[in-house]
Amino acid sequence: MYSMHHICIQTDVYEASKDFYTNILGFEVLSETPNFHERDYNTWLIQGNTRIELQTYKKSQEPIAFNKDVNGIVHFCLYVKDLDADYERLKT
Repeated sequence: MYSMHHICIQTDVYEASKDFYTNILGFEVLSETPNFHERDYNTWLIQGNTRIELQTYKKSQEPIAFNKDVNGIVHFCLYVKDLDADYERLKT
C-alpha cells in the first residue's frame, strides 16, 4: 500500500508561491531553510497529511520561461511499509 509523502515544487517566485500556499490554501510552514543546497530557500509546508516541499531554483541555474514540459512539480515521494518487497515487486 502506498501513500504520498510530499510533492516538491520548484519556483522562481518564491514569496508569491509561499503566500499562495499559506494564505490562500491554508498550509502551515513547518520549516524554512535559507541557503539550502545552492538554493535561496527550501521550505516545508503542511496541511493535514499533505506536505509540500517548496524550493527555489539552484543559484547556478537560470530560470526559464514556463513550459509545462520542464517546469512545475519536481518529484513526489511515497511512504511504503516494506521498501525491499515493494522494490522487488516494482522491478517485476
